[in-house]
Amino acid sequence: MADHRRPSRIVSKLLRLGWREWTDLLRAVLALGKARLQLPSLDVAQVLQRPITPWKTGQGTSPAPQIADGVARVAWAIPRAARFVPWRSDCLVQAQAGQNWLKRYGIQSEIQLGARKLPGGQMDAHAWLVCDDKIVTGGDITSFAPFR
Repeated sequence: MADHRRPSRIVSKLLRLGWREWTDLLRAVLALGKARLQLPSLDVAQVLQRPITPWKTGQGTSPAPQIADGVARVAWAIPRAARFVPWRSDCLVQAQAGQNWLKRYGIQSEIQLGARKLPGGQMDAHAWLVCDDKIVTGGDITSFAPFR
């Protein structure tokens, strides 16, 4: 979806970003590109059957701060970068990109697929990424019923 805000507003927001946000946006662009290239070989049936591997803590340390920071960075960067890349980066590409990014840092997540019925009887499918019971990518999923 194209961003219809005035270009000067977008530029002024971009100029206020810090180095970490710029790094995250660059990482998001690269992750989206990789996920887009992986899309033709993605087996949706396999996505639906992937077991969730719970986070395993080591030596009694809590992963919560690392997970929260990683998830927040992915949740912020992926959808923003997806609006501006020159290739199609819809929900499944964003979910795959986010999962690849989190996996690289040892953070487990799950891509979920679902659907909702639209007026007129048509079906609308959607993909979202979940980590620690939080929606990372995919936005508001309340009207979608998961396939499993």
